[in-house]
Amino acid sequence: MRVSLDLWDGLDVAGMIGDIEAAFDTHLTPAELRQSFTMGDLQDRLVARLPAEAERGKGCPTAIAFWRLRAALRPHVPGLTLRPSTPIGALRHLSHVRLRRVIEADTGFALPPPEITMGFLLGWLALLIAVPGGTYQAGLSGGLAFALALAILALPRLWPHRLPGRIVTLGDLARDVADRNPVRLARLGARLDEQAIWNRLCVIASDYGDVPAADIARHTRLTGS
Repeated sequence: MRVSLDLWDGLDVAGMIGDIEAAFDTHLTPAELRQSFTMGDLQDRLVARLPAEAERGKGCPTAIAFWRLRAALRPHVPGLTLRPSTPIGALRHLSHVRLRRVIEADTGFALPPPEITMGFLLGWLALLIAVPGGTYQAGLSGGLAFALALAILALPRLWPHRLPGRIVTLGDLARDVADRNPVRLARLGARLDEQAIWNRLCVIASDYGDVPAADIARHTRLTGS
């Protein structure tokens, strides 16, 4: 388990706190933040804001996330039976850009950030080669390099999806969505408890600290000091 997230500076901490407040639709006071040194401290602040247990939903967050995803995607993939085991690659009729737009527009769910693909990087490299006045490397003319750049940059739109590699099935996507959207799902009847809060905190901290969520513990400090 990591001892610290090793956030670089106050801006990283402020950005992470801002995302936490947005994710849980709350505001952490300056006094609370001054007393928050570890991930466990942040979890305690948020758990204290939970409604009484009798007022909380009882539904499974992952199940509710899956059914909402299924309802959003079904009109766009006629004839395809959507199950938790359905491979993401089966949604080949949707580009990754359109997939995101459909889900975000129909559900409001926050999705995992897209991965930067080799095709995208090669496309930008080809564009740099094609810049007017630049040197033409590898024997490519400016026109050929420009055409190559456009072709490579178009590949991600032709490939089905560019979700993180760990998300292979719709069930994987539902689990990620459940971790990223605890408050929105709670409003749909999902339970919101200490574990759901912890899962979401770890997802946010992982994005900022470049630390796998599974390596974060309650004693993990926000900064190295």
